[in-house]
Amino acid sequence: MHLHRIKILIVITALALIAAYGCLGPNGKIAYIGTEESNKELYVMNADGSNKVKIGNASVACISPDSSKIAYFKWDDNVGSLQNDNTGIFVTDTRRQGNTKIAEHEARQLSWSPDGSKIAFVNGDQFLTMNEDGSNITRLSPAGTMMSRWPTWSPDGMKIAFACWSGYPDDLVMGLHTINADGSNLQLVFNTTGNQIGGIAWSPDGNTIAYIASMDKIVTINTDGSDKKTILACADVDDTTSILKYLMWSPDGKRMVFTADYKMAGSLTTHIHICTINTDGSGLKIIADNLQSDAFPSWGS
Repeated sequence: MHLHRIKILIVITALALIAAYGCLGPNGKIAYIGTEESNKELYVMNADGSNKVKIGNASVACISPDSSKIAYFKWDDNVGSLQNDNTGIFVTDTRRQGNTKIAEHEARQLSWSPDGSKIAFVNGDQFLTMNEDGSNITRLSPAGTMMSRWPTWSPDGMKIAFACWSGYPDDLVMGLHTINADGSNLQLVFNTTGNQIGGIAWSPDGNTIAYIASMDKIVTINTDGSDKKTILACADVDDTTSILKYLMWSPDGKRMVFTADYKMAGSLTTHIHICTINTDGSGLKIIADNLQSDAFPSWGS
């Protein structure tokens, strides 16, 4: 009888977890950082913005491609150092069944490899990779470059796209590059002297890289630098939308998730909301707008 009750409790617990996180399907899960009254928290929600679940304190995060894990960085203000148990890069199970510190490093951005075995991250002005357990930390930022940002993996896990500055001090340019995951074969997709590149995201079919140009346009470009297209421009929406950031494709390649600053009606105050849009530029939708500031949306299957 006692064993029967235990089995019932296990089933009830499993059903509760399914209710909280839903069955993983084509729409998948989106993890993000929400800020309210200076408190930064990690959340997970359905791709349509429903069923938001708070996971815990974090300032940067990225969900794994299969939505089973989230890598995140958090900082303990009470200690002010990376050498403590509550500061560093962590990996947690999306059902809150485990939480492991994997590295005593700061992370400005995080990106999982497609198979979930490696993590790319930005530390200071460099980007690095490591195994999911924090071992084998390797710098991939090329020599002679500055301020590497927005590493994103190709869908086969063989390459990483990223942005960086080069040519300092006389011919300073910002470029979108690709590099093999082992640090070899650096390739320039394009560079620019005045058009900032942010929020880089590699399409699931491997043919296209999306990025945010000058913080007010979503643009796609082929990996060889051809066929540049503007998907969304703030100027074409309305005068309440500005400053785009944190871009990522949906697992099926049909949509993108990003953040946008929205000016409140009759006010100069702006809130940063999470939005989705179809890759043809249609179907713009706000899916998270209940907090003062949302950031780092990432989309798992």
